[in-house]
Amino acid sequence: MCKKINEKLDGIENNLEELYSIFNSINWSVLPLILFSLEKGAFVIRQRINPEGKELSLVSEMSYPPHTCCKEYGRANIPFHPMFYCCSFNGNFDSTLPRIVSLLETSSFVKNKDTVGVERSTCSKWKVIEKLELLALPFSEKYSNPNLYIKQIQEEWNDVKQQKNIDSQALELVEYMSDEIAKEITENEKYFKIANFVYFLLYMNNMTCKYDGVVYPSVAAEGDGLNIVLKPECVDKKLKFDCASLCYLNKNREEANVIVVNHSTSKKEDGVLLFEKRSDFNEEDFKNVHFVN
Repeated sequence: MCKKINEKLDGIENNLEELYSIFNSINWSVLPLILFSLEKGAFVIRQRINPEGKELSLVSEMSYPPHTCCKEYGRANIPFHPMFYCCSFNGNFDSTLPRIVSLLETSSFVKNKDTVGVERSTCSKWKVIEKLELLALPFSEKYSNPNLYIKQIQEEWNDVKQQKNIDSQALELVEYMSDEIAKEITENEKYFKIANFVYFLLYMNNMTCKYDGVVYPSVAAEGDGLNIVLKPECVDKKLKFDCASLCYLNKNREEANVIVVNHSTSKKEDGVLLFEKRSDFNEEDFKNVHFVN
């Protein structure tokens, strides 16, 4: 009896040839994926943890990293092939929730219950200037705190599964990968399967390579937030930098809050940003705290 797809995938560790042979064995014409669009005029936010002792003031520093700096696997990128990780965003740029959601995806400091101090990060807002066409992997039901949108997508996925033309192997593969992208992982190498699957979808598979990226629920926030991963070339074409701000994550073990320090006010021709401190921010409040970066 032939092994099921999930049994084959469970047996793979770092064998690229074997992994891609599974991807290529699927009937992609009946691939069960849900499409998601982010319309022109929408916004996304992206968070970068500041390097130790450094301020980020270039628009290029807010965007995806250079290929040479992307040496490890990420949740949705393979080594030396960076992607643009961001979160969907509505409302006031100063609001705390989207910043916390994006920090939970980027900061090990915030996720560690024992850490104390202040971590600096730079949050940037980007405007969609051309409609983004995205793939939504079926949202795993393992999230403990899915928001209303996530629940609606889960219901749509359950409807898709009832279609008679769905290929059982394709269904099994996609559901396996939806669980992979939902895992909380501490070792980058363990993103091997899901990162290569996303790369295959967006760059190698003729049925899906036309799409701009993928969308998935926030893993760290247990589904209470929506993450987006975009191809760098689509960022260059379909997003426009809007503004940025420096943030302090003030943390005392399990208690944490985000303080917005400043906002970018203008951009020079060479891409250098000018910042202005918020009137309600008092630097003296942080005179004796421990900065971790």
